[in-house]
Amino acid sequence: VALAVVVQEMVDAEAAGILFTANPINGRRDEMVINAAWGLGEAIVGGLVSPDTIVADKATGKIKTYEVAEKTVITVRTEKGTREDPLDDERRRSKVMNEADVVELVNIARGIESYYGSPQDIEWCRAASPSPSGRGARGEGKFYIVQSRPITALPEAPIEWTPPNPKGVYMRTSIADLMPSPLSPLFITWAIPVLRNQMKPLGARLGMGLPVLQEDYYTSINSYAYMNAAFPTKAWWWIITGMLPAYPRLLRNLVPLWRDELHPEYQAAVAKYQDRDLQKLSASELWRDAQEILTAAMYYASGLLFATMGASAGSEGLLTQVYNKMTKREGDPEANTLLMGWDNIPVRSEKSLFDIAVWIREDEKLSKYILNTSSHDLVGSLEKPDSVPVPLFPEFAVRFKAYLEKFGHLVFQLDFAEPLPLDHPELLLETIKMYLRGQGTNPHERQHASAEKRIQTAETMCNRLKGLKRWAFIKALNWGQSLAEVREDALSEIGLGYPILRATLRELGGRFVAADVIQQTDDIFWLEKNEVDACVQNLEHGIELKNLSVLVEGRKAFNKKVQRETPPPMMPMKKKYMGIDTAVWLAESESNRTGNILKGVATSAGKVTAPACVLRGPEDFDQMKPGDVLVAGTTTPAWTPLFAMASAVVTDIGGPLSHGSIVAREYGIPAVMGTGVATKRIQSGHVITVDGSAGTVTLTE
Repeated sequence: VALAVVVQEMVDAEAAGILFTANPINGRRDEMVINAAWGLGEAIVGGLVSPDTIVADKATGKIKTYEVAEKTVITVRTEKGTREDPLDDERRRSKVMNEADVVELVNIARGIESYYGSPQDIEWCRAASPSPSGRGARGEGKFYIVQSRPITALPEAPIEWTPPNPKGVYMRTSIADLMPSPLSPLFITWAIPVLRNQMKPLGARLGMGLPVLQEDYYTSINSYAYMNAAFPTKAWWWIITGMLPAYPRLLRNLVPLWRDELHPEYQAAVAKYQDRDLQKLSASELWRDAQEILTAAMYYASGLLFATMGASAGSEGLLTQVYNKMTKREGDPEANTLLMGWDNIPVRSEKSLFDIAVWIREDEKLSKYILNTSSHDLVGSLEKPDSVPVPLFPEFAVRFKAYLEKFGHLVFQLDFAEPLPLDHPELLLETIKMYLRGQGTNPHERQHASAEKRIQTAETMCNRLKGLKRWAFIKALNWGQSLAEVREDALSEIGLGYPILRATLRELGGRFVAADVIQQTDDIFWLEKNEVDACVQNLEHGIELKNLSVLVEGRKAFNKKVQRETPPPMMPMKKKYMGIDTAVWLAESESNRTGNILKGVATSAGKVTAPACVLRGPEDFDQMKPGDVLVAGTTTPAWTPLFAMASAVVTDIGGPLSHGSIVAREYGIPAVMGTGVATKRIQSGHVITVDGSAGTVTLTE
């Protein structure tokens, strides 16, 4: 091994120390930490003196904190070397560096870090006080760098939750309820802008004029979805003169708008691409079709924001107020009883699984095979049904495939990078097994009972009222029920175009793999839109493509890191906004970080103590057991089969009209939404108590 001997001229330093170009305590890359002591640096390096500790801003050198230590020892130069002397003068408790010194040293260190390309551990010294001829004469009063090396064992940089626009008010609400997890780069850079842009033609179509929306109306912060509710003056003008005047007419036509226009149009747009042979399409044709499908999907989603989601919240709120104040008596059911029992898509999906289980139960051999085979292995068997030595298994495969074709597009969350039930049907197979074992409730009977209770309650209340009160109740009832009937159907169909969109993108991803751009087909979801644009263009022109695998792996690592974070429900946090209590629609994460009681929104009454099952996505669904408390970021219609197993539901985000709340009430199980931190603080297997009446979740010690 060759080793060079470095010989350096000694600097007669009046001060010396160590500088880290990143904070070694908290990992922050935007801070530098300086240790400084009087004399030569040997006392610091040898641990003989407690140095001053300075934390400075890396960009400006501005001092954030300065801790003055009591410096009892100083290393001084002698004719034969160095020695440590006691420090008894005023320097013992005085600052080693002033503000100008810190700024100068930080500027030097920033250049060193830039040169080496990584955070540095730097040893420095400052020459003795300047001579009368002026600072810097003969090298006096200058900083000298005597060593620089990479920092070892530097903590990960912390995630900073900083609003992109200081004037913005960013909330995890509205359509963010459908995006509980960190989003893929392709969804962030492509789908979110398309969603925002599609609100403009839709608003104009609905007679609201052209909506005025800020560029970051929908945005992402550390890959989490947010809505910016700080409307500029022009946006307020549009709201007052365009949106609000159009709403009375729109409210009268919401159901036919979805049923007769938005939904059929989306169906027709998707149908155009159903029978294509993807392998025969060029890269540019695949990318063109993908963009057209996504535009149709986001236009439909924008329609729900205008036409069903907000209006449903308003109609249920009005009905609840009218019911509670005008007609409810002690012992009467809650107002939400009047909005339950509809035969919507999630309910029909569950009933279809139940019917398959009833059919399987008629054949003992088929029933035993399905119960005794893991769902993972069953998925493999469904691809080759004739290889299974059970006569009726091919017929089961046909029925299950028909189910997937009808309901397999229900999304787990809005990000198209997430697999669909079509891709991971293990949960559906586990639900069938549950019914085969005789567990769970008959969904036909449950839905029928809810519908009967709804009808009876409405009749009782109508008979109880007269005159103007009766008229007001019937108006509120009709409006609330008309929207409740279609809300879950409308929400369920958001993913109608996702199977063909995902197939198209994955085919394009395969082309990128062949061109050595990425390593796996699904890595296309980890690219940004401009990168996909460039790759497609280069493929079409035969230009060699740059390998982006390192970039993709870095983004995956960041996504994994932010999954451990609890995104603030609002930035900056406010108790009230525009006169409204923000607790009505925002998660409670700020107050739930400590203690054994999590607070949330009480959305379905009842109290249950049971083991928790924390599910972050379809990859975890096989962990769910009958009787567990379902704990998730949020739930969408694709999660409905899990409710048949759950004893209660707890989520990070959501409110009274979230999918999980509605389905929990249908099942008659407690639900607490919007805790903000449930998936971070609760662990699978821990016994918890869910109080859906009080809106609390109690963690066991």
